[in-house]
Amino acid sequence: MWVIASRMPYRVAFFALFLAVFAYVTSAWWNWSYGDSFGQRPYVDVLALVAIPMAFAIDAPRARWRIAWMASAVPLIALNLFQSWQYNANILAPGHLDLSKYGYVFLRTDPARAAALGGKEDHAPYAPNGMFAALDKRCSWTPDSSGTMHWVVPAPPAGEGLWYVHLGITRTELEPGTAQKMEATVSGNGPGWPAGGIHFKVEHLPRSTSPTIRWNNALCVPPRIVGDTIALHLAVPSGCRIDTLFLRVMAPN
Repeated sequence: MWVIASRMPYRVAFFALFLAVFAYVTSAWWNWSYGDSFGQRPYVDVLALVAIPMAFAIDAPRARWRIAWMASAVPLIALNLFQSWQYNANILAPGHLDLSKYGYVFLRTDPARAAALGGKEDHAPYAPNGMFAALDKRCSWTPDSSGTMHWVVPAPPAGEGLWYVHLGITRTELEPGTAQKMEATVSGNGPGWPAGGIHFKVEHLPRSTSPTIRWNNALCVPPRIVGDTIALHLAVPSGCRIDTLFLRVMAPN
């Protein structure tokens, strides 16, 4: 027993180092949120390892360690359950969450806070009355001669304000590897748009699954002005086909 206790500090140090390295690697990954910012999915893989120090803490020879562990575990479990409810009630945003937005909805139950966080470019006080779809289009890809489609975006009820664009593209790859060459440009006629619009590659990583895949993108766009339009230009390489297009513009109520 004395030997195990004497080696315990080294084991604790090793485990703490492992968790620090694991947290750094998973946080520095290209998709750090792993789809959702709430509930870090990669930590599921190490839950079995975390159970080992938890067992030692519960079975600690000194009662104060056991009491301290239980006293900290109970409120954390309660917080997890409450935030799971917030997640299902759409109060705790699943994506684009940061510290200030987390504080904005922390321990809140007000239904008005549901869907109050519009995207990664929203700023306080966010959208306390929720968001609405100023434009919601699902259509086939029918561009003009320049390879561009245009839409007029109605003005939000609040007048000028931030707005958020969600873009979904369903494409079929006729020749493997050609979809990664596809590029998109989103532009508008407002004064806040950069020259040439917002340019990005539609696909960043190779995919080896079905040739028909839907890709989703969340765009940072300039503030909304009355009478603004939005244009989407796609440079589609030969060997790739655009099947359907989904475009949604969200604005605060």
